[in-house]
Amino acid sequence: MSLTLTHIWAETLIDELSRLGVQHICVAPGSRSTPLTLAAIKQSQHPQRPVTLHRHFDERGLGYLALGLAKAEQAPVAMIVTSGTAVANCLPAVVESGLTGEPLIILSADRPFELVDCGANQAIVQSNLFSSHVTAQLDLPTPDVGMPLRALLTKVDQVLARQAECGGSVHINCPFREPFYGERDPALARQIRAPIADWYQSDQSYTRHHGRLFASAEQDCLPPPLPLDSAAKTVIVAGALPHGLSTSVSRLAESLNAVVLADPQSGIASTAPGYDLWLNNPRLQAQLHQAQWVIQLGGRLVSKRLGQWLAQTSAHYWLVTEQAQPLDLIIGRLNSVLSTSATGRYGLMH
Repeated sequence: MSLTLTHIWAETLIDELSRLGVQHICVAPGSRSTPLTLAAIKQSQHPQRPVTLHRHFDERGLGYLALGLAKAEQAPVAMIVTSGTAVANCLPAVVESGLTGEPLIILSADRPFELVDCGANQAIVQSNLFSSHVTAQLDLPTPDVGMPLRALLTKVDQVLARQAECGGSVHINCPFREPFYGERDPALARQIRAPIADWYQSDQSYTRHHGRLFASAEQDCLPPPLPLDSAAKTVIVAGALPHGLSTSVSRLAESLNAVVLADPQSGIASTAPGYDLWLNNPRLQAQLHQAQWVIQLGGRLVSKRLGQWLAQTSAHYWLVTEQAQPLDLIIGRLNSVLSTSATGRYGLMH
């Protein structure tokens, strides 16, 4: 299982980067980074979204190669390096990108938890290695069947969305366990990929962040309208909302012919009262699972059962919130994130 799962994680990560605009990947040699390198080679052969691979024998030189490409292309460039001091050799290029804004994505392979700080070869503490010189960092766990791929995709999307907003480098640390070479289990691979089958069949990133909307925003700055029709089955989940939005929520629900499930924090009424109880009923829950779209307005939810249903639904999911921070495991189901300013407006309500 370890080999198959490790390579699927690496391929999913590289595939998502290509969907987010990465067209060049710079690679330095190394054993621990083999899953990432093989995934990059596979992506270079993709019929619609191939990446161009660049190789360099030295990580310091690789960093400046990537920095030059990012300057020339005005687009994010990824770097793959192996574990240990190889990662530290990327620091000069990372520091410069932090000053000038070029978007570098450092993908560093790492030893698993049990091989860090125990005298293992080429093992250093890689978390926070670049300190304040990176815009964001993501410390991934060792690939585990208990962590769904949708969570991996969501975390990567969040980091890249911050980079798109702020520029500079981001660091994604990827610990892998051996083995790295051998035959994969095709049946297991299909089983692991099954929960994100729709993503594999599309060319879009798993989550789409639309940034912040301000009250003075021009119409062409707003995200595209929801592709809903009159036959679509829609559920509106009302979380913690600013005061005075009940009328707007009611208008939105009426225009979409939507069911409203209101959290106690929302200050508005549900069109399905008592949902926190009847969500225990399999027959009624099955009816709710027919939803094609779920729109959550506002942040954190009190209802545990509602949160569990959101984590299970396969509907297209929009989150409209004042915060860009992800909301627990339900973020793993997101198709789109729309943030507003604290003094702005909820763009989907008007």
